[in-house]
Amino acid sequence: MDQEYLAREARARKTIDLQLADAGWLVQSASGANVSAGPGVAVREFVLEKGHGRVDCLLFLSRQPAGVIEAKPEGTTLVEVEHQSGKYVAGLPEWMKPPVYPLPFIITNPPAPKPASLMGTIRTRAAGESSPSIDRRR
Repeated sequence: MDQEYLAREARARKTIDLQLADAGWLVQSASGANVSAGPGVAVREFVLEKGHGRVDCLLFLSRQPAGVIEAKPEGTTLVEVEHQSGKYVAGLPEWMKPPVYPLPFIITNPPAPKPASLMGTIRTRAAGESSPSIDRRR
């Protein structure tokens, strides 16, 4: 991959991190992740089982894996990354037992000039409420 592509993908990751935080998610790096820190935790660069790579973001709802996010730069077609996202779901570590399988949220950011706020569709509840929710208004 060329340096320009990697720089554009890094920008997409930053945008996704901001969207997640705006929607109430706690965004953490994998090295210091604490999935108990809140009702919705997004762990960046989560390492999967051997041969499955590293997912850009693994979503946890109430300490349980709920989805993956694959960041791609503008101009990338969804067909190009569909297989990659599915591989990530199949590569969850053995110790991780999701309550629903396959994971309900497999998200690839859309290649659009202005990235859509996908993260708002999976929004954590306001302070004081115990569990996250899905915003079905979008």
